[in-house]
Parts: sequence; structure tokens; C-alpha cells
Amino acid sequence: LPAIRDDLASLARAFYCLELVRELVRENESQAELFALLADYLTALNEKSVGPTSLLAFQLDVLTCAGLKPRLDVCTLCAQRADEFTRFDPEHGGVVCKNCWPRLTSSWTLTGEVLGHLRALQLGEKKPMAKPSRDSAQTLLDKFIIHQLGKPIRSRSFLAQMGE
Repeated sequence: LPAIRDDLASLARAFYCLELVRELVRENESQAELFALLADYLTALNEKSVGPTSLLAFQLDVLTCAGLKPRLDVCTLCAQRADEFTRFDPEHGGVVCKNCWPRLTSSWTLTGEVLGHLRALQLGEKKPMAKPSRDSAQTLLDKFIIHQLGKPIRSRSFLAQMGE
């Protein structure tokens, strides 16, 4: 993938995606779909046909494929559907409604705008996000991934240095 090698930001994204998939792979289980997602993303990255928001979509896709889909549609504690969620709790796997906030030990603020973007990405919509919203969404996904894996993705710091 020569175009990736020539662009440091693309290289950082590729390293991150490879490491994330490596951490999600389970021994002795077929991972064809997970590797297909990785191959498709790396090909698109090489062809320069994806933007920064695509990394969020990739992360959501591989987490879903690995059975670790963050819950963004209903409260993870009471399963009640609500229009407004403003907290994300990695420990419980997603959004938490206002009624359940007192039960949380830690959570992060989630704006309606960012939640809407993440929900759209989970549904396969590929719309660019403004950098502040993208950064907020990435922070939430980083915390979710760390909680799920029990450790951070080491190449995430390299990616952050590249402004991603």
C-alpha cells in the first residue's frame, strides 16, 4: 500500500486499525468479516478516498463485528428509549438516560450532536464531522475501547500526534 507509506497521517491510521483489529481477534474463531473490514479500510486509505470521520466509522464497525457494539439507541441501564442522552458510560457499554445518572460511578458528557453523528455512523451513514465533534466522539470511543480491552491501543498516541 504505497500511498499509505508516503503519508504519515495515513500511516498512523493504518497502524491504529491494525492494532485494534489484532486486539479484537479471538483465538480459534473465524475472523473473516473483521479482516474484510480491515482490508477494505486500508484499501480506501491507500486510495485516499476516506476522510478523518471514516476512522470513527471503522472503529464502530469492527467493535460491532467483534460483538462489542456500544449501545447508543437506548439507556444501557434501564433500556428506556429517550430523545436526550447526555452521558456515556464505558463500563455499562453506552449511553445512560438522565434518570439513571445517579447510578453511575463515572461517565462522560455526550452532546446530542455527537450522539447523532455516532448513531448515523453505526447505521452506515458516512457524513463528515467537524473536528470538535470528531474529537469528542473519539474520546468516548477511546474510553470504551480501553474498558473493553482492559488496556489502551498503544498506537493511539501516535495517531493523536498526527492530529487524528
